[in-house]
Amino acid sequence: MSSRLGALYQFSRTFLGCCLVYLGLVPTVAQAQAPAWQQAWSISPMSQGATSVVRGTAVDASGNVFVTGAFSGTILLGPTLLTSAGNSSATDMFAAKWDAAAGRWAWATQGGGIGSDSGIGIALNGSAVYVTGYFASNSGAVFSGQALTGTTQSQDMFVARYTSSEAGFQPGWATSGGGLGSDVGYSVAVVGASVYVVGTTRGSATVAGQVLTGTASGTTTRVYLAKYIDTSTSTVASFSNGWASAPSGTGESFGFGLAAQGSRIYVSGGISGAVNFTGQALTSINGSSDLFLAAYTDTPTGALVNWATSGGGANSDHGGAVAVQGAAVYVTGLVSGPGTIAGQPLGSAGTNQHMFVARYTDDPAAATGFHNGWAASGTGNSQGLEIAVSGTKIYVAGVFASNAVMAGATLLNSGGQDVFLARYTDTSTGSASGFLNNWATSGGGRGADVGYSLALSGNRVYVGGTSEAPAVFGSQTLAGPTAPAAGFLASLTDNIATSTRSSAAQTTLRLFPNPGRAAVRLTGAAPHAQVQVLTLLGQLVYTTTADAAGTASLLLTEPLTEAIYMVRTGRQVVRLARQ
Repeated sequence: MSSRLGALYQFSRTFLGCCLVYLGLVPTVAQAQAPAWQQAWSISPMSQGATSVVRGTAVDASGNVFVTGAFSGTILLGPTLLTSAGNSSATDMFAAKWDAAAGRWAWATQGGGIGSDSGIGIALNGSAVYVTGYFASNSGAVFSGQALTGTTQSQDMFVARYTSSEAGFQPGWATSGGGLGSDVGYSVAVVGASVYVVGTTRGSATVAGQVLTGTASGTTTRVYLAKYIDTSTSTVASFSNGWASAPSGTGESFGFGLAAQGSRIYVSGGISGAVNFTGQALTSINGSSDLFLAAYTDTPTGALVNWATSGGGANSDHGGAVAVQGAAVYVTGLVSGPGTIAGQPLGSAGTNQHMFVARYTDDPAAATGFHNGWAASGTGNSQGLEIAVSGTKIYVAGVFASNAVMAGATLLNSGGQDVFLARYTDTSTGSASGFLNNWATSGGGRGADVGYSLALSGNRVYVGGTSEAPAVFGSQTLAGPTAPAAGFLASLTDNIATSTRSSAAQTTLRLFPNPGRAAVRLTGAAPHAQVQVLTLLGQLVYTTTADAAGTASLLLTEPLTEAIYMVRTGRQVVRLARQ
């Protein structure tokens, strides 16, 4: 989008609301001002060149925040000084507890060896804290007091348990898995004594005691889902292997997101080529990577694949995180250029990356096992990295690298990469799917700032990641060395009420591509309904009629200029940018 069109677009956000009232139209968003960042903390570097990053975040019932990630050099977390074991460029994993009531780091611990090691995913179950990630040292690495031996100088996955208490923490158990290739644990989820891990393996690998055979080439990357059983008692920490599952096929797959509810497990990530999830065959478009979402059931004999679906376009797309609430399954990630996710066209012309959030409905009675719901995407160079759900509120955190629009709100990039946090409301009822844009906010500075993790505690929203000082989160400024990066934790309180208005008018109409130049496709209109294109002053410049499926082609030819227009059908209206 050109600078002139970008300025017009920002101007139109306010002006369009006035035009809609003047024209008697229904607004398409339930916009609210974003809540302000209230607190932000960074991990203190205590040696020259020390770095850190927060990759995973979880909150317990008391509102305490637990984080995991990686660091190099020496860092300070409250009273605890941690120093990495390897050379200056090698990282160790860390896990820590933030005492929300006292406003301080309560405890911290580290794990790893002389290679580069990292925690990525974290989950809680009562006082039990579970961390997964990777380590890269065949000379030995220690997690939660347990010595683990890697298979090569490449990466092996690990999962470790710690026990948190008012007095600090106690080591529990740890285990590893992998083969001759690179093997990583990206996410962990817990239901009772069942501990689930999702990640990737390269070539043949052994995970949770299960041999996962790779392709003939031995170099194919595949997603795996593994189960461990925590058999710990109040006096003895222990576990047993459960099962592990990986898809087949000649293509590659990558697993990043994991959510569990009862015996149901949901995994999201990316596929490239032909991948078979035990009878559920998926093939990416044009040989590039596409999003996948798969549902499993934990059975006494292993993981049963219930259904799997994919989405995207001809460029690189993938799912980054997944959350579940009841039958609703939410996914975020990125779509590059035009693509279709959850049955909805998203993105724009070209290959620019945009964040997306989508809903699917798990329905065992459906022929496919699920229903497509709704999907929304942002603009700018952006990616959704984490998602969390509370009631009908859906929160997405991630990164953007240019001026962008998230959840209907314009976010200005400070230079480099910035953190974003966006909220949507799911207004789906019965078989009707819909959502509302609520608000979005950002944080960062002129360096590389990324929001990797997200956790909720009531109305309190926590985002963790990495930033290069100085980084600004509202009235909070993270100071320190301008480089390298330091892990951060920022929070705000979301007291904005959920709108109760129907979203049918908002989510029915779709324009693709948008912005567009010559022709734009409209979907979601009533069959054979009149479709009008108007200027922001209400001047009619184009008219057509939707077909029996409610679609129409809008021809944006001369003398239409580069500007923002309104597309109206019935009492629905959407914004259209001509470039």
